[in-house]
Amino acid sequence: MKILRLFLCCISYICLVATMLTAFGFSSQEGEKSDSVSKKVVSIVTGKSVAEINRLEQERKDDQVTVNGIIRKCAHFSLYLLMGIFAYLSLIFTFGKKDSLLIAAALAICLLYASSDEIHQYFSSGRTAAASDVLLDFSGSAIGIFLIYKLKEIFFDVSY
Repeated sequence: MKILRLFLCCISYICLVATMLTAFGFSSQEGEKSDSVSKKVVSIVTGKSVAEINRLEQERKDDQVTVNGIIRKCAHFSLYLLMGIFAYLSLIFTFGKKDSLLIAAALAICLLYASSDEIHQYFSSGRTAAASDVLLDFSGSAIGIFLIYKLKEIFFDVSY
């Protein structure tokens, strides 16, 4: 059983670091590159060309209400949802079943990372930092942590 726990611990830390590196990579992209990547995703989702998406955004003048803006916010939320899951699992497999402390630690890790990621993004060409993105990231992390807490409680309620 200890070998399984060690294996799961290693896997969860690897996934956590991979998620953090993914967030770092996206934040390192220049503004135009980042926008181009998200517009390609929008193009796939909507079936519209990138040129048509650009035209529609020019008409609206507000990226937050466009499909591109929504896709970007969903990407933030989803990435940090995964980060919350992996942070909490890593702590569970490392320290055991002290739920309130582990939840607080996982939330702190994700909040600190989200904040530092926005600061890092501020220094990337053509990018900005937004407190609303930190809040969105943190919300994703909190929901990921809550999901694992509830799943663990429902299905596995075992002591580590």
